Amino acid sequence: PAFLQQLALLPDGLGPETYGTPEYVHTLVEGAKLAMADREAWYGDAPGADVPLKTLLSTPYNAERRALVGPDASWELRPGSPDGRAPRLAAYVRAQQDGWSPEALAGAGPLPG
Repeated sequence: PAFLQQLALLPDGLGPETYGTPEYVHTLVEGAKLAMADREAWYGDAPGADVPLKTLLSTPYNAERRALVGPDASWELRPGSPDGRAPRLAAYVRAQQDGWSPEALAGAGPLPG
């Protein structure tokens, strides 16, 4: 589903004449990052989990997500909130957002703060 969402995040007008331009690549990469953030929060749950797949792939939701793409690259993991639901992130991802390095999480590096 994440690849389908990447496609849904592409804006209209991203045609062959823009192929290979910095703007084209930026749009593809930033859209992929948004889809991967949603993947971390929403896709891949156990069978029977309440995944809002219809919303995640909907035109209005992806238009809202597409509006997050600005002229500069984002360094943040920015999962969306389909149907107003708070994103669910693994403990590892939440710890990284709080400033923990991969080394610190493994007990081999300095602690944040």
